[in-house]
Amino acid sequence: MLALFDGVLAACFLAIFLMPLAALGGGFFALFWRRNWPVAAVFLAVLAAVNAWFIVNRRMIGLLQSGDWPALAALLEERVFQSRVPRSLHVGLLANAYLAASNTDGLAGLEAFIAKRRPRLAARHALAFGIPHLVAADAAAAEAWFAVRLDERGVRDREWVRWNRAFCLVQLHRTAEASTELDTLAGSADPVLAMLSLYLGDACAANDPAAAERTAAGRRALAARVPVERMRRISSEGGGNVEVAVLSDLVGKAEAWLYAGDPA
Repeated sequence: MLALFDGVLAACFLAIFLMPLAALGGGFFALFWRRNWPVAAVFLAVLAAVNAWFIVNRRMIGLLQSGDWPALAALLEERVFQSRVPRSLHVGLLANAYLAASNTDGLAGLEAFIAKRRPRLAARHALAFGIPHLVAADAAAAEAWFAVRLDERGVRDREWVRWNRAFCLVQLHRTAEASTELDTLAGSADPVLAMLSLYLGDACAANDPAAAERTAAGRRALAARVPVERMRRISSEGGGNVEVAVLSDLVGKAEAWLYAGDPA
């Protein structure tokens, strides 16, 4: 795989640099090379750095490709817990490995360790760290956890963290607060997030005709904007968002609801 990658890059590089020779002859090519040799040097340096990274991380890459999550987690635990400065890449991969292996205790321990060692890194991976809270039985504690995360700086996937809090609010029957959040999230550029927000908003709007009409209008608009095939493809791919896979059952129900026909 690495040899193929190197070969493709080398072929592209040679094609670009040999083009003047074929088009304008050897004299111009010599002048071109004298002026642009630093570009070739930078290319070779970058290629060497990429190869070095792949070689150093070949075991980790192999475990990722094979889907051996327990072995991957064991490798990454050494790199994270024994490092003075844990790296974001390793933390994210370890969190995903724990999730793939359904190791919520391991994920909780990782969250506690990173929150103490590198708080900003914990905020960056708040979505993954929040999943055990999201699926736990204590909705009140989960809502409080997500509310705290929303007040932190540097939180990635902030809209999804906000949706998680709204999901907890629905479970707690605090529908007015949930509806306020879901109305905003229904306009998200993320089609899956918008769909889930409308789906939950519909559940909250049972006794509120105005809210029900807003949800119905949003549902029609989203169904018209995103064809069902595209929504299914986005949902299945996940876009790097592990929560979409965790919520696959709810996503499936929301898709069926969204494209069931005009709510009117």
